Amino acid sequence: MPESLPDKVSLDGRILLAEDGIDNQKLIAFYLKRAGADVDIASNGLLAIELLEKAATQGFRYSLLLTDIQMPEMDGYALTRYLRQCGDDIPIVALTAHAMTEDRQKGFEAGCNDYLGKPLDKKILLDVCAKYMR
Repeated sequence: MPESLPDKVSLDGRILLAEDGIDNQKLIAFYLKRAGADVDIASNGLLAIELLEKAATQGFRYSLLLTDIQMPEMDGYALTRYLRQCGDDIPIVALTAHAMTEDRQKGFEAGCNDYLGKPLDKKILLDVCAKYMR
């Protein structure tokens, strides 16, 4: 008797990916789009703020923000603190190669809802996205 396939994660909504690495942008966006999400990409925190503000003026909200912690111009911690100070309650998941306990704590203190270490595991990434996009 063949084994049943695991449930495929399906994402419905728009995700903003703030990531400066081109390879990571392509890979993460590919995973997210394949699962059904619409994805916009910003290469730093300042550009992410511009896209969030543009979305608001066009009458839509992103379902989720995935942000790299180490980016030029404005990093993920500063981006998260800025959004929280402005009262934005968008779910924010930090993405970083620094997965030490103190790094995770720093992300939570900045206002992140969750924290994923790089390299990313596709299944964990999609499960976490689905959790916050419900």
